Amino acid sequence: MEWLGHSIRNANEVGNWSPIRLARDGLLLSHLFFAGDLILFGHADDNQAWVMKDILDEFCDYSGHRINMQKTNIFFSKSVDYSLRMGISDFFGFQEVTILGHYLGVPLLHDKVTSSTLCFVVDIVHITLAQLILLSIPTYFMQMMMVPKSVCDKIECMVRKFVWGSYNGSSKMALVS
Repeated sequence: MEWLGHSIRNANEVGNWSPIRLARDGLLLSHLFFAGDLILFGHADDNQAWVMKDILDEFCDYSGHRINMQKTNIFFSKSVDYSLRMGISDFFGFQEVTILGHYLGVPLLHDKVTSSTLCFVVDIVHITLAQLILLSIPTYFMQMMMVPKSVCDKIECMVRKFVWGSYNGSSKMALVS
């Protein structure tokens, strides 16, 4: 994979690969490696497709790896012409998708990010804070003295109710489902 990264970087430096910017003043992005997976970024044109395909073919020949066509998708921005999308998809032999879905549990976003888009992050932080803070306070006392099991059970019950949706008898939306 390191060889592939160097090949992509070299193609960027000599001007053959056209990376993209995710934001107006953002960094140029050509590829991301994740635990054996690869995401490539580039402009949607025939020359760019040839450069990408040449690098991928050379990597496959060099390493002995093969691209799993059933697991490989291609995604285009909304501004790319339909005939160009079809031509590039056919050229690579990849299935075009309009929604990338999730990767390692995190949604791959292709629209503008709003607060509602990332509300799951707030829920995760809320649960983590509840566990960290609400359970660390009694841990301190438990290091200093013997705490009766009934007290531990009450504390655990309070944390559970906080995370799952009720506190002091009033119901709220559960933080997890």
